[in-house]
Amino acid sequence: MATYYNGTEKRKHLRVDWKAPVKITRGDIQVEGEIRNISLGGVLIACELDLKYGERVTVHFAVPKMQEPVHAVCAVRWISAEKEHGLNFMGLKAIETWAISQLMRQLSGS
Repeated sequence: MATYYNGTEKRKHLRVDWKAPVKITRGDIQVEGEIRNISLGGVLIACELDLKYGERVTVHFAVPKMQEPVHAVCAVRWISAEKEHGLNFMGLKAIETWAISQLMRQLSGS
């Protein structure tokens, strides 16, 4: 199901709800979490790692249509009290962008 936001949001990309496992790496620490939604600009994740605004982490997750997992460097853009973290992709490979857009199309029914 697609998630839409009103005009007060600053998001540039459509987000779709998607539950999937994710690994988050910060330095030598790696924890498991869950993706809650995804867009071409980033992901909303839930994890027990205490992240700080602006911090860089790497996320690792599988996307249908890709043989290898996505390994994307992200910047933390917001944090909730429920341990949810809004992450902004700092750069995706072309194949990763294509695979995520295909996933979003499938999830949103477009």
